[in-house]
Amino acid sequence: MKEIDLNLIKKSFSKEFIKELKNCYNDYFSTSKSIDNQHYFGTLGTYTNRNDKHINKEISDYFERLLFLPNITILDYILKNLDKFSKLNFIDNGAGLGLLSIFLKELGITCFNYDNYSQISNVTFHEIVKNRLSVEIMPVTNNIDLLGNFKGDVITSSGIWLSSPTFNKMDIKCVLMDSFYFGRGTENSLIDRCELTLKGEYEGAIKIYSKI
Repeated sequence: MKEIDLNLIKKSFSKEFIKELKNCYNDYFSTSKSIDNQHYFGTLGTYTNRNDKHINKEISDYFERLLFLPNITILDYILKNLDKFSKLNFIDNGAGLGLLSIFLKELGITCFNYDNYSQISNVTFHEIVKNRLSVEIMPVTNNIDLLGNFKGDVITSSGIWLSSPTFNKMDIKCVLMDSFYFGRGTENSLIDRCELTLKGEYEGAIKIYSKI
């Protein structure tokens, strides 16, 4: 496992911000009728004990148990290579409520939130985040065609494999992919077509394929 830099995370995301985001999340989760997989979305930071098995508990606790292990490692890798990623557009595959994109937005990174809606539907969490945190993210959608002219450079994927054929038509520069689901979808063909090479891995969390 690559070492996660908790100090860098703390410098980038204040505890106050994370606590308020957790409050927003809890309020949405308790009132929304569109979350089918209550177990997963209700236990992101403890789901299947994957976080505590691979990283220090202090890291997940700092994030108020909001983030599943792959997304924590994705953020760590981006923070350590922010000079490479800050000008790139992201696509989060399996975005859920769009949590990762909120943290990316704090770093000045725009992210298209795609989810196939197999476990959720009609997500409006972005509205709460805008109203209470003044952070504006792209709404989560199951319509990949809404990408339109949005030029995605980086694909992230946590808790799911890549399935949309649209991704295989794009010129992707980097894939940050949940290693547990790697090889179950179209990620291998995308990696081969875009000539990405394995740059590293957070054991038990993500594989990193890139040409940047």
